[in-house]
Amino acid sequence: MPGFARALALASVLLCAPAAVAQTIDAPLRVRTGDVYTVAVEQTQSSAVAGTEVEATFSHTYALHIVDAEQRIWRYVPVSINYTLPTGLGLEAQTSGLNWPIINEAVSALTRVSTDIGFECRVDEFGRCMELTNWPMWRDRAENVVIMADAFARLMPETAASGEEAASPPEVRPRSGVKQQEGAAPSQFTWERMRAPVLSGVATMLDNFDGRDAATWMAVIQNSAFVQGRSLTRRQPVSVSDEFEMPFGAPPLRFTGTLQLERVNQRDNSATIVRRVTLDEVSARATLQSMTQFTSTNLLEPVANAAGEAQSAEALTGLIQPMLDALSMRYEETTTGVVDLNTGMAREATTQYTFTVTPTGDAGETPVTVEGRTVVRITPGAPNVTRLPRP
Repeated sequence: MPGFARALALASVLLCAPAAVAQTIDAPLRVRTGDVYTVAVEQTQSSAVAGTEVEATFSHTYALHIVDAEQRIWRYVPVSINYTLPTGLGLEAQTSGLNWPIINEAVSALTRVSTDIGFECRVDEFGRCMELTNWPMWRDRAENVVIMADAFARLMPETAASGEEAASPPEVRPRSGVKQQEGAAPSQFTWERMRAPVLSGVATMLDNFDGRDAATWMAVIQNSAFVQGRSLTRRQPVSVSDEFEMPFGAPPLRFTGTLQLERVNQRDNSATIVRRVTLDEVSARATLQSMTQFTSTNLLEPVANAAGEAQSAEALTGLIQPMLDALSMRYEETTTGVVDLNTGMAREATTQYTFTVTPTGDAGETPVTVEGRTVVRITPGAPNVTRLPRP
């Protein structure tokens, strides 16, 4: 009898071993039009500033509406924001009287008012936002905010008057014992001078920023899209290369790495998937150079010329290029996601990232490192929204 039991145990091990080694999942997204999910995002970031460790925590919640499952139209609507002052800045005493829960409540309500149209995305088969389909509405909102700011700026006394009607600036008397600087001229950077080139430059930037560029910024709340909706086999890493559209005609940012199925949990019908990627530094440099050139040509050069400090776009770019050449950048991140095999949607995705900037050459300067963690939790059902009390 003991021999039979041992033989049975051995047989079960032999039968189960191949399955354990070669577990395969096929979990495409299965969502329906009208489905609603709660997307809770928690972000923590730490860095060393002047030898002091600074840590910031920020959390926000969205309602995810599946507007059209067949056409892959999803809408993210902000619901709440929770923010606390970063630690390590030495401002604890000055801010001890701030009531952060009430501040967050007010900011959350303001956010719901200002973002009520939501961020409507056309997603790919994995749920990653590829195009912000309602970007034209957001662009018009941004333009109207600039128009409003311009109107308020022109109401200011120092900018309302112009030419001979402008009021003379008040005489500034030097403090006792302080020698007045000779030949000092008033600042040429007044809104009256800057208004035309700034407004024109902002308009040009908005016109060269489209829905695909806007979709890139959704990645911060969509780390789950890089692990969900996949077909994978355990212990068989798959190479991945993800590109992110950048504005102003700049080349895309490129991330390369691997995606791997770590394990399958049959008890709750879920799978754990790990994605490890690094930023392609060549693509990052090309993106920064292109965006710098565009901004210099369409905004910085006209503003400098309006202020009487003639500068060409090439000269402005030349000031920035040496700084880029003097730095080496490295960004790497690891995302671990738990995916529901019934729906293909991630239940939770945690991303750990490290961004290091190292001065090149023999200066011996200390690298600057920023580390962060983003946790996204997705649950079925709409989030709770604060409402006025009813009798």
